[in-house]
Amino acid sequence: MKAGLAGQAPKLRRLQTTPTSEQIPNPVYCLQKGDNFMFTIDNPANYPVYMKDSVMNSNTEFDYGAFKDLETEMKRKISNKDTKGTIFTFTF
Repeated sequence: MKAGLAGQAPKLRRLQTTPTSEQIPNPVYCLQKGDNFMFTIDNPANYPVYMKDSVMNSNTEFDYGAFKDLETEMKRKISNKDTKGTIFTFTF
């Protein structure tokens, strides 16, 4: 084993064997025109939302109607206690 700084043995890293979480709670993506995304929604209370007033979303002409439709559908599913999964796809 090689010596570390000032003659100290190097520290070994332990690799995590199981992930602490299987999802990223609030991911942020940088997209280009034409990029496609597909979301699998297992819980109608957690779905992608387009944040039109965010400073990161600079296209004032962007049509986010599909995201509003998704919001309406998820609210309907919650009120009907519908637990079936949903797939939402969008081309930016």
